[in-house]
Amino acid sequence: MAMPHSKARLLPHWEVVTTSEIYRNDFFRLRRDSCSLQLNPEVTSQHYVLEMPDAVVVVPVTETGLLVMVEQYRHGAEGQFLEFPGGQIDPGDVSLETAARRELSEETGYAVSSLRYLGAHYPNPGAQTNRIHTYLATVVEHGEGPVLDVFENLRVVLLTRAELAQRIRDGVEVASTTLAALSLLSLLAEPDARPASAAG
Repeated sequence: MAMPHSKARLLPHWEVVTTSEIYRNDFFRLRRDSCSLQLNPEVTSQHYVLEMPDAVVVVPVTETGLLVMVEQYRHGAEGQFLEFPGGQIDPGDVSLETAARRELSEETGYAVSSLRYLGAHYPNPGAQTNRIHTYLATVVEHGEGPVLDVFENLRVVLLTRAELAQRIRDGVEVASTTLAALSLLSLLAEPDARPASAAG
């Protein structure tokens, strides 16, 4: 029988013996930690950690129940991915909600009429420090269109949940942050994927 999370015995943490900065730019910082195990402190290992700002992902749903998504070129994987809109939290964002509204508007040209926080997750806890905060939003077009950076190559697509599921079954590349958002949506949100204020 599994123990409740609050009563579960914590695993031993690594101890950081030394740390040094390897590289830094405007988007991330890479550091190298020399770590030892609490149970065997004489043994050390080098571990690289990427410090990055937290980010937001928005699951936008129109009043008619369509998912607002983007198809976007991702250079790391050198391919096109289907994603929910989102991005890193900017220094000028006064809150997570502000970041969510901004990213949605910039990437899709849609505006939020209601917003609900679904939760957060670590996309790569073995090597990165950042969390992804996920929101469910009811949205409307605001008429101004997306506002994209020079190197943002994307297009907006509207899909039903059934159409999205079929694309995933067909092998379309879907970002892991989008798959995580879909899991949160399935676990925590209403069956029709709309905030309570927009349902019914």
